[in-house]
Parts: sequence; C-alpha cells; structure tokens
Amino acid sequence: ILVEGTGAAEVVVEQKPDPKSPFGMYAGLVESKAYEQPKHFDRLPEPTREVLLASSVLPHITPAWAHELSGQPAASAILEELGRCRLFTDERRLPGGTRAYVLHPLFQAFLRQRQHARSPEQVRQLSVHAARLLQEAGEPLAAAALRIDVEDWVGLREQIDACAAHLCAQDRFTTLEGWISALPETPHPDPRLDY
Repeated sequence: ILVEGTGAAEVVVEQKPDPKSPFGMYAGLVESKAYEQPKHFDRLPEPTREVLLASSVLPHITPAWAHELSGQPAASAILEELGRCRLFTDERRLPGGTRAYVLHPLFQAFLRQRQHARSPEQVRQLSVHAARLLQEAGEPLAAAALRIDVEDWVGLREQIDACAAHLCAQDRFTTLEGWISALPETPHPDPRLDY
C-alpha cells in the first residue's frame, strides 16, 4: 500500500500500475500527485486526458457517460484501469448495480480548472449535457446543482416543469423552492414559477 500526502490530500493506492502495461504511464500521477504536478497529467495519452477532463463535470462517472461526453471509444477501459488501481478514482455501484467512478476531490478540482482554462464554453456545454444525463438517470438533485452552477436557466426551468408534481407529491417543497429561487429575477415565461 502506498500512501501519498497527509490530511485532505491523502491518497491510498492499493496497487501500482504495471509499468509494462499500456496504463503504466499512470504511475507518474500517483508519485507526483497529478493535481500538484500538471506536467505528469500532460504526459498521458490524449484519449485519457479527454476522458478525465470531460468526466470532471460529473459528481460520479459511468463508463457510458464518459464515452458520451468525451467521444473516446476507450473511455470504459480507461476508467476501469484507473478504478482498479485506485488512481485518484474509486469504483462505486449506483442503485440498480450500474458501475460508476468517483474522482478524488483534489484531482477533480484540478481537472475542472484545466478544462475551464482550456474552454469555458466547452465546460458549459459538457455540464448542460451531463445534467441531462443525470436527470435521465433519475438524479434530479445532481442535475439541478449542475444547471445552477453553469446558469443553464432553460434547462433548469424544463427540469422544474418535469419534476414539480413529483417533488410536491413527496412534500419536497424546499427542494423545488430552492430551484425556483435560483432562477434569475426576471419574470418567468411560465407564471406557475412566479407563484
């Protein structure tokens, strides 16, 4: 077991990648803490960087979502190897048994910063797409948080319209009120939102 750093930056890696494997390049990520040494991240193959950057907008990543957001056919294999080696990535099971991965918070923050520096508009587009994926997967809270973060007011209004009856039936008025209050102060095209 390799332990890097202390406190919030602690990373435990159960198994180092085999340097002879196609994923041996990840060893530099562990040894350097990629979020502190960007040069090691830059040495990764472009498909790996693209999968990680595109996936960083999500709170957790399924292989299908990583493929859809990044356009990289090897997205599943990349995430699987990162998860197997626990390289800033933990594997989780979503309700229903779907495999998903969660990035280490510091690594995810590094990736988001890199993605935003590269193209703020691409971050917005990825986030809007990711919010749609989350909502379709039955994760409206995560979808709404992402929409609010990138000020996707059209998407948030559509989500409110789609989820309002269900939230009210569950007495989740505070959630609904929070989404509505996040909308800009302009008159809403739907008078129900002003009520």
